Amino acid sequence: MGRLPVLNNHTAIALSREGGFAFIPALAGQQRFVLVDLPAPKCERLCALINRAALLAQPPPR
Repeated sequence: MGRLPVLNNHTAIALSREGGFAFIPALAGQQRFVLVDLPAPKCERLCALINRAALLAQPPPR
């Protein structure tokens, strides 16, 4: 996969949950946040997790 853009205070992240055993509407909604709104330790941890996960990313099946 390609490289991720640099994550900084202007980065907004949107997450959505897909799959699993059952559809639960309360968990299915998209969550959005901006890195500048997080405390520094949480921001650093989240950025590290995203970068580690990106190394495992694969293109979608054709």
